[in-house]
Amino acid sequence: MTSRPQMIINVLQANPDEQFTARQLAQKIIDHYGAELADKRQNPRFASDEDFLSQIAAEVGGSRTVQAKAMCPQVMTRDKPRPRLFYWGKEIDNGVQQESSFDFAPTPSAETVSFSEHALYPLLIEYLSEEEELLCRRIDEKRSSNNKGLGANHWLYPDIVALQPLDKGWDSVVQNCVRYSEGRLTRLWSFEVKRQLNRSNVRECFFQAVSNSSWAHFGYLVATEINEDKQRGVERELQMLL
Repeated sequence: MTSRPQMIINVLQANPDEQFTARQLAQKIIDHYGAELADKRQNPRFASDEDFLSQIAAEVGGSRTVQAKAMCPQVMTRDKPRPRLFYWGKEIDNGVQQESSFDFAPTPSAETVSFSEHALYPLLIEYLSEEEELLCRRIDEKRSSNNKGLGANHWLYPDIVALQPLDKGWDSVVQNCVRYSEGRLTRLWSFEVKRQLNRSNVRECFFQAVSNSSWAHFGYLVATEINEDKQRGVERELQMLL
């Protein structure tokens, strides 16, 4: 089975003179690796081919390209001007990678595929399940009990909770030893998901994440975008809050 980063590498290498947006590259991957992706396509949460394409595009625009770059330096991205483009970096005869006139961002940014906050939940759950081997569940605050007043659920329940089994692969003797000594066999994770962080909402989002993760071993505030115009200000605010 070909990994997703390797698919990115193979498709770009096979098309060295082309540049792709995340959706274009995702479509190429689907066209070329349709058989390998067939099982994933059967997931009932992909109601249409468009939903499946959006999922692959989100993976291309996220950690999969970071991994592909680590595996192969010739995987290149151009972040400005938008949209982000992906292409194969050529080499010159002496083996040094050819310089590009494009403006590269120091770290890869999320692809500008338009997702609502609710559409991000299954994407994050799939990533956490596949990459971190966490057991995840979505909490719908609208259906959760609440006796603390209107809007209180936003401060009581995170968007996603996850359990990490620590004893996976442990010998049964070690498992029993930890269990009888009242040791910990699991860890609990909490995730508050936001589509964007900016100067106007960063404090509320941070304290919301803190408030609804007090029971967890790890609590995360997850966002697909930090407002670019004031990115440094938002980052400084988060560092100060921490």
